[in-house]
Amino acid sequence: MPGMGATDPADLMAQARREAGLSRQLEQQRREPPHPSRGGCSGYPEWYRDQQLLRHQNHEPLDVSRASISRWYRRRERFRCTGNHDRTQLVGIDMINMVTFIIAYPDASIDEIAVYIYNEGGELYDNSAISKRLKELQITKKKASTEAYQAFTPDNRFKAHVFFHNPPPLGIAGVPRRKLIDVDEFGLTLEKCNRSGGWALKCYRVRKEGHYKVGNKLTCLLAIEPGDYRLPPNQLGSVENPRRWVRCIQNGGTTVLVFRDFCDYVCSDIETNAIPGTDDHRIFLWDNLIAHHAAYVNQTVTGRTGPCRFTIVPRPPYQPKYGPIEYKICDLTHEVAMMKQPDWDVTRLEQEVHRAARDIGPFDTTFQHCGYTTV
Repeated sequence: MPGMGATDPADLMAQARREAGLSRQLEQQRREPPHPSRGGCSGYPEWYRDQQLLRHQNHEPLDVSRASISRWYRRRERFRCTGNHDRTQLVGIDMINMVTFIIAYPDASIDEIAVYIYNEGGELYDNSAISKRLKELQITKKKASTEAYQAFTPDNRFKAHVFFHNPPPLGIAGVPRRKLIDVDEFGLTLEKCNRSGGWALKCYRVRKEGHYKVGNKLTCLLAIEPGDYRLPPNQLGSVENPRRWVRCIQNGGTTVLVFRDFCDYVCSDIETNAIPGTDDHRIFLWDNLIAHHAAYVNQTVTGRTGPCRFTIVPRPPYQPKYGPIEYKICDLTHEVAMMKQPDWDVTRLEQEVHRAARDIGPFDTTFQHCGYTTV
Protein backbone atom coordinates (compact mmCIF):
# COMPACT_ATOMS: atom_id res chain seq x y z
CA MET A 1 0.00 0.00 0.00
CA PRO A 2 1.15 3.61 -0.56
CA GLY A 3 2.82 5.40 2.33
CA MET A 4 1.05 7.75 4.71
CA GLY A 5 2.43 10.84 2.97
CA ALA A 6 1.33 9.81 -0.51
CA THR A 7 -1.63 11.98 -1.54
CA ASP A 8 -0.88 12.81 -5.17
CA PRO A 9 -2.69 10.41 -7.55
CA ALA A 10 0.52 10.18 -9.59
CA ASP A 11 2.39 8.96 -6.48
CA LEU A 12 -0.36 6.46 -5.71
CA MET A 13 -0.21 5.09 -9.26
CA ALA A 14 3.60 4.82 -9.20
CA GLN A 15 3.66 2.96 -5.88
CA ALA A 16 0.87 0.63 -6.99
CA ARG A 17 2.78 -0.26 -10.16
CA ARG A 18 5.95 -0.88 -8.13
CA GLU A 19 4.17 -3.21 -5.72
CA ALA A 20 2.63 -5.06 -8.67
CA GLY A 21 6.08 -5.59 -10.22
CA LEU A 22 5.35 -3.45 -13.29
CA SER A 23 7.82 -1.16 -15.04
CA ARG A 24 8.17 2.48 -14.12
CA GLN A 25 6.32 5.24 -15.95
CA LEU A 26 8.99 7.83 -16.70
CA GLU A 27 8.56 11.58 -17.21
CA GLN A 28 5.14 11.72 -15.54
CA GLN A 29 4.02 15.15 -14.38
CA ARG A 30 2.40 15.66 -10.99
CA ARG A 31 -1.37 15.90 -11.20
CA GLU A 32 -1.54 17.99 -8.03
CA PRO A 33 1.51 20.28 -7.67
CA PRO A 34 2.69 20.82 -4.07
CA HIS A 35 1.84 24.01 -2.23
CA PRO A 36 4.42 26.76 -2.85
CA SER A 37 5.10 26.98 0.88
CA ARG A 38 6.95 23.66 0.58
CA GLY A 39 9.43 25.47 -1.66
CA GLY A 40 11.84 22.79 -2.69
CA CYS A 41 15.14 23.15 -4.50
CA SER A 42 13.62 25.41 -7.16
CA GLY A 43 12.15 27.98 -4.73
CA TYR A 44 8.94 29.93 -5.16
CA PRO A 45 7.93 30.68 -8.77
CA GLU A 46 7.82 34.30 -9.96
CA TRP A 47 4.05 34.37 -10.33
CA TYR A 48 3.65 33.35 -6.70
CA ARG A 49 6.13 36.00 -5.56
CA ASP A 50 4.18 38.67 -7.47
CA GLN A 51 1.00 37.45 -5.84
CA GLN A 52 2.45 37.67 -2.33
CA LEU A 53 3.97 41.11 -2.99
CA LEU A 54 0.59 42.39 -4.17
CA ARG A 55 -1.12 40.98 -1.07
CA HIS A 56 1.50 42.66 1.11
CA GLN A 57 0.86 46.00 -0.58
CA ASN A 58 -2.90 45.56 -0.01
CA HIS A 59 -2.31 44.61 3.66
CA GLU A 60 -3.81 41.16 3.12
CA PRO A 61 -2.76 37.95 4.95
CA LEU A 62 0.48 36.38 3.65
CA ASP A 63 1.50 32.74 3.17
CA VAL A 64 5.23 33.43 3.45
CA SER A 65 7.53 35.07 5.97
CA ARG A 66 8.26 38.81 6.03
CA ALA A 67 11.92 38.01 5.38
CA SER A 68 10.92 36.51 2.03
CA ILE A 69 8.81 39.59 1.22
CA SER A 70 11.74 41.88 2.03
CA ARG A 71 14.09 39.81 -0.14
CA TRP A 72 11.62 39.73 -3.04
CA TYR A 73 11.36 43.52 -3.06
CA ARG A 74 15.12 43.59 -3.67
CA ARG A 75 15.27 40.64 -6.07
CA ARG A 76 12.24 39.03 -7.62
CA GLU A 77 14.03 36.49 -9.90
CA ARG A 78 15.23 33.16 -8.55
CA PHE A 79 18.90 32.26 -8.45
CA ARG A 80 20.11 29.04 -10.04
CA CYS A 81 20.52 26.19 -7.55
CA THR A 82 24.23 25.56 -7.01
CA GLY A 83 24.21 22.87 -4.33
CA ASN A 84 25.22 22.97 -0.72
CA HIS A 85 29.00 23.28 -1.10
CA ASP A 86 31.77 23.38 -3.68
CA ARG A 87 33.60 20.27 -4.84
CA THR A 88 36.81 19.74 -2.89
CA GLN A 89 38.27 16.45 -4.20
CA LEU A 90 40.12 15.98 -7.48
CA VAL A 91 39.67 19.49 -8.81
CA GLY A 92 42.09 21.95 -10.32
CA ILE A 93 45.67 20.78 -10.72
CA ASP A 94 44.91 17.36 -9.18
CA MET A 95 42.33 16.66 -11.88
CA ILE A 96 44.71 17.87 -14.60
CA ASN A 97 47.47 15.60 -13.27
CA MET A 98 45.08 12.64 -13.21
CA VAL A 99 43.95 13.14 -16.81
CA THR A 100 47.51 13.79 -18.01
CA PHE A 101 48.73 10.57 -16.40
CA ILE A 102 45.90 8.57 -18.00
CA ILE A 103 46.72 9.99 -21.44
CA ALA A 104 50.38 9.03 -21.02
CA TYR A 105 49.68 5.64 -19.41
CA PRO A 106 46.20 4.43 -20.43
CA ASP A 107 46.77 1.02 -18.83
CA ALA A 108 47.63 2.44 -15.39
CA SER A 109 45.85 1.17 -12.29
CA ILE A 110 43.94 3.40 -9.88
CA ASP A 111 46.68 2.94 -7.28
CA GLU A 112 49.28 4.20 -9.75
CA ILE A 113 47.09 7.21 -10.54
CA ALA A 114 46.80 8.03 -6.83
CA VAL A 115 50.58 7.75 -6.32
CA TYR A 116 51.26 10.04 -9.29
CA ILE A 117 48.87 12.72 -8.01
CA TYR A 118 50.48 12.56 -4.55
CA ASN A 119 54.03 12.73 -5.95
CA GLU A 120 53.06 15.83 -7.91
CA GLY A 121 52.09 17.64 -4.71
CA GLY A 122 48.42 16.73 -4.53
CA GLU A 123 46.42 14.99 -1.86
CA LEU A 124 46.41 11.23 -1.31
CA TYR A 125 43.04 10.05 -2.64
CA ASP A 126 41.51 6.64 -2.08
CA ASN A 127 40.34 4.38 -4.89
CA SER A 128 36.67 5.22 -4.48
CA ALA A 129 37.28 8.97 -4.90
CA ILE A 130 39.31 8.45 -8.07
CA SER A 131 36.81 5.95 -9.51
CA LYS A 132 33.91 8.31 -8.85
CA ARG A 133 35.71 11.26 -10.46
CA LEU A 134 36.64 9.20 -13.52
CA LYS A 135 33.02 8.16 -13.90
CA GLU A 136 31.90 11.79 -13.69
CA LEU A 137 34.42 12.68 -16.41
CA GLN A 138 33.06 9.79 -18.54
CA ILE A 139 36.44 8.04 -18.50
CA THR A 140 35.86 4.29 -18.43
CA LYS A 141 38.13 1.26 -18.38
CA LYS A 142 37.72 -1.02 -21.36
CA LYS A 143 39.45 -3.74 -23.34
CA ALA A 144 42.68 -2.36 -24.79
CA SER A 145 44.30 -3.10 -28.14
CA THR A 146 48.04 -3.57 -27.77
CA GLU A 147 50.51 -2.31 -30.35
CA ALA A 148 54.14 -3.36 -30.46
CA TYR A 149 56.76 -0.97 -29.12
CA GLN A 150 58.51 -1.28 -32.48
CA ALA A 151 55.52 0.37 -34.19
CA PHE A 152 56.44 3.68 -32.54
CA THR A 153 60.08 3.83 -33.55
CA PRO A 154 60.91 6.76 -35.89
CA ASP A 155 61.82 4.39 -38.71
CA ASN A 156 58.56 2.44 -38.62
CA ARG A 157 56.46 5.57 -38.15
CA PHE A 158 58.11 6.97 -41.26
CA LYS A 159 57.29 3.77 -43.18
CA ALA A 160 53.64 4.10 -42.18
CA HIS A 161 53.65 7.70 -43.44
CA VAL A 162 55.23 6.65 -46.73
CA PHE A 163 52.68 3.84 -47.14
CA PHE A 164 49.71 6.22 -47.15
CA HIS A 165 51.29 9.23 -48.87
CA ASN A 166 53.21 7.74 -51.80
CA PRO A 167 52.09 5.86 -54.93
CA PRO A 168 53.08 2.23 -55.68
CA PRO A 169 55.42 0.51 -55.15
CA LEU A 170 56.14 2.57 -52.01
CA GLY A 171 52.53 3.09 -50.93
CA ILE A 172 48.90 3.15 -51.95
CA ALA A 173 48.30 6.90 -52.39
CA GLY A 174 45.88 7.51 -55.24
CA VAL A 175 45.06 3.80 -55.66
CA PRO A 176 41.30 3.08 -55.80
CA ARG A 177 40.22 0.75 -53.03
CA ARG A 178 38.71 -1.73 -55.50
CA LYS A 179 42.19 -2.53 -56.89
CA LEU A 180 43.63 -3.76 -53.57
CA ILE A 181 44.04 -7.40 -52.53
CA ASP A 182 45.06 -8.17 -48.95
CA VAL A 183 46.83 -11.48 -48.29
CA ASP A 184 47.80 -13.24 -45.07
CA GLU A 185 48.11 -16.68 -43.51
CA PHE A 186 47.16 -18.15 -40.15
CA GLY A 187 47.43 -21.43 -38.30
CA LEU A 188 44.43 -23.34 -36.99
CA THR A 189 44.05 -26.43 -34.81
CA LEU A 190 41.05 -28.22 -33.37
CA GLU A 191 42.15 -27.17 -29.89
CA LYS A 192 42.20 -23.52 -30.93
CA CYS A 193 38.59 -23.82 -32.09
CA ASN A 194 37.30 -24.74 -28.61
CA ARG A 195 34.84 -22.24 -27.21
CA SER A 196 36.42 -20.36 -24.32
CA GLY A 197 33.26 -19.51 -22.35
CA GLY A 198 30.23 -21.21 -20.87
CA TRP A 199 27.33 -20.90 -18.42
CA ALA A 200 27.26 -22.07 -14.82
CA LEU A 201 26.14 -20.98 -11.37
CA LYS A 202 28.07 -18.09 -9.91
CA CYS A 203 29.85 -20.29 -7.38
CA TYR A 204 30.95 -22.98 -9.89
CA ARG A 205 33.48 -23.07 -12.68
CA VAL A 206 32.49 -24.12 -16.21
CA ARG A 207 33.56 -27.65 -17.12
CA LYS A 208 32.97 -28.83 -20.66
CA GLU A 209 34.28 -31.29 -23.20
CA GLY A 210 36.50 -30.28 -26.07
CA HIS A 211 39.63 -31.06 -28.04
CA TYR A 212 42.56 -30.90 -25.64
CA LYS A 213 45.59 -32.56 -27.18
CA VAL A 214 47.24 -30.50 -29.88
CA GLY A 215 46.74 -32.33 -33.16
CA ASN A 216 47.79 -31.62 -36.69
CA LYS A 217 48.11 -27.97 -37.55
CA LEU A 218 46.25 -26.49 -40.50
CA THR A 219 48.00 -23.62 -42.28
CA CYS A 220 45.48 -21.44 -44.11
CA LEU A 221 46.26 -18.80 -46.73
CA LEU A 222 43.57 -16.22 -47.40
CA ALA A 223 43.26 -13.31 -49.84
CA ILE A 224 40.36 -10.85 -50.04
CA GLU A 225 39.35 -7.87 -52.17
CA PRO A 226 36.94 -5.03 -51.28
CA GLY A 227 34.95 -5.43 -54.48
CA ASP A 228 34.08 -3.10 -57.34
CA TYR A 229 31.23 -0.71 -56.53
CA ARG A 230 30.47 -0.30 -60.24
CA LEU A 231 29.34 -3.91 -60.65
CA PRO A 232 25.78 -5.14 -60.03
CA PRO A 233 25.25 -6.51 -56.50
CA ASN A 234 24.83 -10.14 -57.57
CA GLN A 235 27.89 -10.25 -59.82
CA LEU A 236 31.06 -11.88 -58.54
CA GLY A 237 33.60 -9.19 -57.73
CA SER A 238 31.07 -6.57 -56.63
CA VAL A 239 31.05 -4.92 -53.20
CA GLU A 240 28.18 -7.16 -52.10
CA ASN A 241 29.81 -10.32 -53.51
CA PRO A 242 33.60 -9.83 -53.42
CA ARG A 243 36.05 -12.53 -54.39
CA ARG A 244 38.09 -14.37 -51.81
CA TRP A 245 40.79 -16.99 -52.29
CA VAL A 246 41.69 -19.64 -49.72
CA ARG A 247 44.03 -22.64 -49.50
CA CYS A 248 44.82 -24.97 -46.61
CA ILE A 249 47.90 -27.09 -45.95
CA GLN A 250 48.12 -29.83 -43.34
CA ASN A 251 51.27 -30.26 -41.26
CA GLY A 252 53.21 -27.49 -42.93
CA GLY A 253 54.04 -23.82 -42.62
CA THR A 254 54.16 -20.88 -45.01
CA THR A 255 57.30 -21.53 -47.00
CA VAL A 256 58.42 -19.60 -50.06
CA LEU A 257 57.11 -22.32 -52.37
CA VAL A 258 53.75 -22.52 -50.60
CA PHE A 259 53.23 -18.77 -50.68
CA ARG A 260 54.44 -18.51 -54.28
CA ASP A 261 51.96 -21.18 -55.41
CA PHE A 262 49.12 -19.39 -53.63
CA CYS A 263 49.99 -16.05 -55.25
CA ASP A 264 50.16 -17.74 -58.65
CA TYR A 265 46.72 -19.25 -58.00
CA VAL A 266 45.24 -15.83 -57.19
CA CYS A 267 46.87 -14.11 -60.16
CA SER A 268 45.81 -16.86 -62.58
CA ASP A 269 42.21 -16.66 -61.40
CA ILE A 270 42.17 -12.89 -61.90
CA GLU A 271 43.69 -13.19 -65.37
CA THR A 272 41.11 -15.81 -66.33
CA ASN A 273 38.12 -13.88 -64.95
CA ALA A 274 39.28 -10.30 -65.32
CA ILE A 275 36.97 -7.39 -64.44
CA PRO A 276 37.50 -4.51 -66.92
CA GLY A 277 38.75 -1.33 -65.27
CA THR A 278 39.74 -3.09 -62.05
CA ASP A 279 41.79 -6.19 -62.85
CA ASP A 280 44.00 -4.41 -65.38
CA HIS A 281 46.25 -3.48 -62.43
CA ARG A 282 45.95 -5.07 -58.98
CA ILE A 283 47.90 -4.16 -55.85
CA PHE A 284 48.85 -6.94 -53.41
CA LEU A 285 49.12 -6.02 -49.73
CA TRP A 286 50.73 -8.28 -47.16
CA ASP A 287 52.86 -8.13 -44.03
CA ASN A 288 56.62 -8.51 -43.70
CA LEU A 289 57.01 -12.28 -43.32
CA ILE A 290 60.32 -13.43 -44.80
CA ALA A 291 58.57 -15.69 -47.32
CA HIS A 292 56.59 -12.70 -48.62
CA HIS A 293 59.73 -10.86 -49.71
CA ALA A 294 61.39 -13.76 -51.53
CA ALA A 295 62.58 -13.06 -55.06
CA TYR A 296 60.67 -16.11 -56.31
CA VAL A 297 57.40 -14.64 -54.99
CA ASN A 298 58.17 -11.19 -56.40
CA GLN A 299 58.94 -12.61 -59.85
CA THR A 300 55.76 -14.71 -59.82
CA VAL A 301 53.59 -11.68 -59.08
CA THR A 302 55.25 -8.77 -60.88
CA GLY A 303 56.88 -10.62 -63.79
CA ARG A 304 53.72 -11.94 -65.41
CA THR A 305 53.15 -11.35 -69.11
CA GLY A 306 49.39 -11.80 -69.07
CA PRO A 307 46.71 -9.17 -69.66
CA CYS A 308 46.80 -8.03 -66.02
CA ARG A 309 49.56 -6.20 -64.19
CA PHE A 310 50.33 -6.85 -60.52
CA THR A 311 52.26 -4.80 -57.96
CA ILE A 312 53.35 -5.61 -54.41
CA VAL A 313 53.13 -2.99 -51.64
CA PRO A 314 54.10 -4.35 -48.19
CA ARG A 315 52.06 -3.00 -45.31
CA PRO A 316 53.87 -0.97 -42.60
CA PRO A 317 55.71 -3.27 -40.16
CA TYR A 318 54.18 -3.93 -36.74
CA GLN A 319 50.89 -2.34 -37.85
CA PRO A 320 48.27 -5.12 -38.20
CA LYS A 321 45.53 -2.50 -37.80
CA TYR A 322 46.19 -1.52 -41.43
CA GLY A 323 45.42 -5.07 -42.60
CA PRO A 324 41.71 -5.64 -43.35
CA ILE A 325 42.37 -9.35 -43.61
CA GLU A 326 43.42 -9.46 -39.95
CA TYR A 327 39.85 -8.63 -38.94
CA LYS A 328 38.36 -11.15 -41.37
CA ILE A 329 40.63 -13.92 -40.12
CA CYS A 330 39.11 -13.32 -36.69
CA ASP A 331 35.63 -13.58 -38.22
CA LEU A 332 36.57 -16.79 -40.00
CA THR A 333 38.04 -18.50 -36.93
CA HIS A 334 35.02 -17.44 -34.86
CA GLU A 335 32.68 -18.89 -37.49
CA VAL A 336 34.56 -22.20 -37.43
CA ALA A 337 34.61 -22.30 -33.61
CA MET A 338 30.84 -21.81 -33.44
CA MET A 339 30.27 -24.78 -35.76
CA LYS A 340 32.91 -27.21 -34.39
CA GLN A 341 31.73 -30.66 -33.34
CA PRO A 342 33.47 -33.31 -31.16
CA ASP A 343 33.91 -35.77 -34.05
CA TRP A 344 35.81 -33.37 -36.29
CA ASP A 345 39.25 -34.21 -37.63
CA VAL A 346 41.72 -32.06 -39.54
CA THR A 347 40.12 -32.94 -42.88
CA ARG A 348 36.72 -31.79 -41.66
CA LEU A 349 38.33 -28.68 -40.19
CA GLU A 350 39.75 -27.84 -43.61
CA GLN A 351 36.31 -28.21 -45.19
CA GLU A 352 34.80 -25.89 -42.61
CA VAL A 353 37.50 -23.28 -43.21
CA HIS A 354 36.53 -23.20 -46.90
CA ARG A 355 32.86 -22.93 -45.95
CA ALA A 356 33.49 -20.12 -43.47
CA ALA A 357 35.61 -18.27 -46.04
CA ARG A 358 32.61 -18.25 -48.37
CA ASP A 359 30.31 -16.93 -45.63
CA ILE A 360 32.36 -14.02 -44.26
CA GLY A 361 32.09 -10.65 -45.92
CA PRO A 362 31.56 -8.20 -47.44
CA PHE A 363 34.97 -6.58 -47.12
CA ASP A 364 34.67 -3.05 -48.51
CA THR A 365 33.74 -1.43 -45.19
CA THR A 366 36.67 -3.18 -43.49
CA PHE A 367 39.10 -1.78 -46.05
CA GLN A 368 37.62 1.66 -45.49
CA HIS A 369 37.89 1.25 -41.71
CA CYS A 370 41.61 0.47 -42.07
CA GLY A 371 42.28 3.76 -43.85
CA TYR A 372 41.88 2.87 -47.53
CA THR A 373 39.46 5.67 -48.36
CA THR A 374 40.21 6.34 -52.04
CA VAL A 375 37.25 5.19 -54.14
